[in-house]
Amino acid sequence: MFKFLKNLMNEEANLTNDGYSLHRILKTDIRKDPNNQEDEIIFGCGCFWGAEKCFWKLPGVVTTSVGYAGGKKKQSNIL
Repeated sequence: MFKFLKNLMNEEANLTNDGYSLHRILKTDIRKDPNNQEDEIIFGCGCFWGAEKCFWKLPGVVTTSVGYAGGKKKQSNIL
């Protein structure tokens, strides 16, 4: 599952030609695969920017990355 999500995120990043993969606050590479002593986990949160700050305080957290997962939004003609 993680591999599928990572591939999806990398494909979307390539579509925008945005090669910038450093976390803007932590300055860590958010696309780096975990090494043998690390693991990764995906959480679903409502206000993920607020929740992300809480994870920074936990011992052992190397980096975080937030964003939307899945779904499509219908375009609106309302201005």
